[in-house]
Amino acid sequence: MEDGYIIGRALQDYFSVLGTPREHSLETCMELYQSIRYPRAEKVQVTSREAGDLYEMRTNEVVNLGYDEGLPIVRSMLEHRMKWIWSDDIDQAYEKARESIGFPLSSL
Repeated sequence: MEDGYIIGRALQDYFSVLGTPREHSLETCMELYQSIRYPRAEKVQVTSREAGDLYEMRTNEVVNLGYDEGLPIVRSMLEHRMKWIWSDDIDQAYEKARESIGFPLSSL
């Protein structure tokens, strides 16, 4: 859903400047999208892989512990692991990336 939202914003900004002299190509629009989405998608993959290892108790912190000893450690390590995905402001990330490449503001 986030991918669709960010690509939608980038395309809206791109098409809203139609009829005005354009400094940026559609390729620049897609680079804007990629600069926002790739790092976040990569972080989701890494975090998910790490969470899977935790669920299976295959991390250095618990690998040599028994189930009863390791479970509280796993719980504390999982407690806030994915909080960033809900609390990061993707609109703010979009605005920052757009400003960094000088992408024009939407006229809508």
